[in-house]
Amino acid sequence: MACPNQNNITMTRGDTTKWYFQRKDNDGNVITTRPSKLYFTVKSDPRNLTPVFQIQFPEMTLDEDGTIHFTILPSMTNGLDWRKQYYYDIEVIDAGVKTTISYGRFTLKPEVTWAQNEEGESE
Repeated sequence: MACPNQNNITMTRGDTTKWYFQRKDNDGNVITTRPSKLYFTVKSDPRNLTPVFQIQFPEMTLDEDGTIHFTILPSMTNGLDWRKQYYYDIEVIDAGVKTTISYGRFTLKPEVTWAQNEEGESE
């Protein structure tokens, strides 16, 4: 595995957001095999045991070219405070080896049209 990298994520609270990434080995080659386990975890504090939300296989898709993609659904962020700082990491467990491949801040921008504003809307 390549060294973990820090990438901050910013999205609008309550939106549907798709994320894509590739795992790479130490030489920079894309890893195309499916890991035993893979987690995208968001917490309000890294020291907390309980995540705010977590996505893992089989909610993620692995393409033949090694691209892994997953979707953050509106229900995962609707009730979160956009003024608060959150943290995330992506952790892989493969062949008994646990590796964090990415981590950083998970920031929510405020939404103006809330889910409650969308209900009863007619076209």
